Amino acid sequence: MQAKKSTLTAGDVVRLKSNGPQMTVGLINRDELKCFWVDSEETVRVFEWNGFLPNPIVFDLLEPSDSPVEFPIQAGCQVNLRSSRTPIMTVNAIRKNTVYHHQEAECIWFTSDEKQLCKLIPVKALIPSAEVD
Repeated sequence: MQAKKSTLTAGDVVRLKSNGPQMTVGLINRDELKCFWVDSEETVRVFEWNGFLPNPIVFDLLEPSDSPVEFPIQAGCQVNLRSSRTPIMTVNAIRKNTVYHHQEAECIWFTSDEKQLCKLIPVKALIPSAEVD
């Protein structure tokens, strides 16, 4: 039997035990946690928690990031959140976040009703889209 992971790491796919959507852990820094998820309107939302970090036991770990797929992310790549295969997003630019010292991608996409959206997402929360040619 595999030992249960006791801490969350960037890239883990989780859900609150009580309910809610599948989310991808994007950032854990001291007393701050940010998880990214996609709502029914194909908007990437952020679950933010500041202060005491939620104990990892309040989450169901759906997919650990033990060995996330490494890929050379660059402008023009098509990506998804690890926790959701839609929407397919295009990476517009990569930058280093100077506050949290991680790389983040500026992702852009259109919703099914042709609304243009953009979001900065930590690179560890992304995977290559399965629908890339």
